[in-house]
Amino acid sequence: MNNFKVYLVGGAVRDSLLNRPVVEHDYVVVGATVTQMLELGFSQVGADFPVFLHPRTHDEYALARTERKNGNGYLGFTVHADPSVTLEEDLIRRDLTINAMAIEVNGLFDSTFKTGKFDKNHVIDPYGGLSDLAEKKLRHVSEAFCEDPVRVLRLARFVSRYAPFGFSIADETVKLVQKMRDDGELNHLVAERVWAETFKALGQECADVYFNELNKMGVLGVIMPSFAIIHDEARFGENLTNGLTDNWQFIAKSLRVAHALNGDVLLKFGILSLVFRRFDSQKADFDFYKKFCQDLKIPKQYQGFGEYLLTNFDKLQNFERLTDEQMFELIKPSLKDSQKLNLALTAIKILQLAKQQIFVQTSIQKLNNISINSINGERLATLKGKAIGDEIDNLRKSALANLLNSVELS
Repeated sequence: MNNFKVYLVGGAVRDSLLNRPVVEHDYVVVGATVTQMLELGFSQVGADFPVFLHPRTHDEYALARTERKNGNGYLGFTVHADPSVTLEEDLIRRDLTINAMAIEVNGLFDSTFKTGKFDKNHVIDPYGGLSDLAEKKLRHVSEAFCEDPVRVLRLARFVSRYAPFGFSIADETVKLVQKMRDDGELNHLVAERVWAETFKALGQECADVYFNELNKMGVLGVIMPSFAIIHDEARFGENLTNGLTDNWQFIAKSLRVAHALNGDVLLKFGILSLVFRRFDSQKADFDFYKKFCQDLKIPKQYQGFGEYLLTNFDKLQNFERLTDEQMFELIKPSLKDSQKLNLALTAIKILQLAKQQIFVQTSIQKLNNISINSINGERLATLKGKAIGDEIDNLRKSALANLLNSVELS
């Protein structure tokens, strides 16, 4: 039998260690050639890239390879794969340390760890991925990170994916991203790749974190400039929820509610598009929205739904109070296909639910801050036993009444 060494690598190892579901299994083969893989029944994915599909499982098996930068962007690489390339040489070209770990399996046709469990003792970890998993850090493997601008988007997407675990980006990786920005490397990002990563981010529980992290690293304005301007205005402008939170936090909460209700990416994109509604003037900024969609080459279905929500927001929000004429204007375009209108009404309900949840969270925080220490000293001296608790309740009711008077929950 051939003296190949086969390793399970990347996301399968990472997510197994995090006790997350493993979606796909990718392997690296050391010591093999293209000809040998084809003779064993594997089919090559691309003529210029040494990746193969397993004849039975259809998992991806890649020959160990190195890459050399020879141009701009994510396509500007020369790939070198031959039997002499080591596993460590292959892993050092990966983006993050937590993606640069491997597990040796029994061979091309016996990948025991695919369905079995393994512990940390099985992990081949030349670049500190286990330590970064424990510390919940996203850290680049090497300076090769800065050669591919798409990795900045993937980095932000990984933060959003693992936000529930408390992951953050290592300081040195943030500095490397900012160097890429200053060197102009991010200017070579292709719109389709930006949308592809953004689409994946919108499918996650904490989609808002993706945009927040790009902004915190100082690159949102380079990658999606129109959105960056509106994003900042939404963070610091007039409050949509009358004092409860800023507009971006409201959109962020709505995205999370949509995810909790199993909303798809189309629904979430529609909610995201509402950041382009200037709530101080009650008008949508269609110029910025269209520029955002053009810059990312967003598919027509998504752009159209966002535009529909922005155009009809007032009617949708006041659906139960529309006149006969207004209701007819809203429903007439949907006589042959009501899908868009139904989805838009779902988005409005999600916004309302998000607003209510923000109100509840804010109320609980404010009321929990009221205690025996909140009672006037002279007043407290006149109270005993149950009367003290009643006084605290009265102060809390008063605070809640003031909060209710300042917000609109419908």
